[in-house]
Amino acid sequence: DNRAAFNGIGLGRGLSAVESPWGVTYSFTRADGQQRVQQFGMPNIFHMTALPTDPDIGWQESLFWWVPIDERCHMQFSLHRVPADGERAERIHARREARRSVIDQPHQALCERILAGELTVRDIDRSRVDLVRLQDDIAQVGQGRIYDPSRDHLGLADIGVVTLRRLWRRELEQVASGATTTAWRREGDLGVRVWGLPGEAPRDPAMASTGAVPRIVDVRPFVEISVQLRALHGTA
Repeated sequence: DNRAAFNGIGLGRGLSAVESPWGVTYSFTRADGQQRVQQFGMPNIFHMTALPTDPDIGWQESLFWWVPIDERCHMQFSLHRVPADGERAERIHARREARRSVIDQPHQALCERILAGELTVRDIDRSRVDLVRLQDDIAQVGQGRIYDPSRDHLGLADIGVVTLRRLWRRELEQVASGATTTAWRREGDLGVRVWGLPGEAPRDPAMASTGAVPRIVDVRPFVEISVQLRALHGTA
């Protein structure tokens, strides 16, 4: 539910997951009827609204791909759409670069040490690591590199997991039998939306009126990039 930081963001009883022409439409309905809608695209794409953590951004659109490297590892690629220009964009960029520059401990390595019992999260200097990624690592890798679903105890909040598993099982059975699989397609109305994120793209009126050119900025910590390069190529 994330109630410790974001009240009312994701109670299990308000979640819904239904198959779409692209994959799965995943939504949460608040008590007042407003919705947060995310889109999963087959086989490995997620288009979502990221929780607001920056006063100059609010809700942020993110697009993720999970690409297999081998049977046990994958690489995650991500794009985050930040609708800002001028002084506001410079403030956002300066904050992110400052944060990036002080992270000198890769979350991947710290996760391995925590799962091995050498450290706890309380031992970590939170200023030196991407804590969100570290928490995700512990929760996900801690289930096992190759997870055994027979150990599941699924609840209301797992409806997205259940829906995706059924979808993948169906498609894999089609492959195994030689039948035609679904021709997944992204249609115009399969977007994301959330309360407090107004309008259609471009969502920032200043960008629309000035014709500002989007800027692509790399924000991953350098120490993590080294880990990723070793995973891909065996070298830093």
